[in-house]
Amino acid sequence: MRHVPLTPAPLSDDKRLLRWCHDKIVELSRASHIDEISSYTLKKLADLLAEKLTAALAPVSLEYDSIVDINWKGFINAELVVQNNCQIGNPTDGMPGTWRTIIVKGNDSTQRTIAFGDQFGGEVPQISDVTDTKWYQIFLYCVSSTHFLASARDASPPSP
Repeated sequence: MRHVPLTPAPLSDDKRLLRWCHDKIVELSRASHIDEISSYTLKKLADLLAEKLTAALAPVSLEYDSIVDINWKGFINAELVVQNNCQIGNPTDGMPGTWRTIIVKGNDSTQRTIAFGDQFGGEVPQISDVTDTKWYQIFLYCVSSTHFLASARDASPPSP
């Protein structure tokens, strides 16, 4: 049975660690027989990937502004608390074929409107009633670096 060492060189960031995990997967996939791969190797690799994916999926807080910056590489899931009407800006660093999700809620009972940048195509959601009790889950999809889709659904908390 072949044992692939899983001790990476010191890595300075998660991107390098994920790249190292990817390289190990490629190396393992080239094994002539699956039984050549030790269960220890597979378990360690799975643990590393699970740890990094869990961290990557954790919601981050987006900074409120009249035009909310959407850095596609900065999050997978996010939360946005709006204080006034605002626009979900055109994303930067879009990666075609990937999704992002944002929970949008108001800071008080005043209804807020959420608009979308000019790179959002298709049927763009019309949202005009975000409050501290009326929330939305917004799904963003990257078609290309200059073409995005958005959809939304009610994500309000349960009634007491």
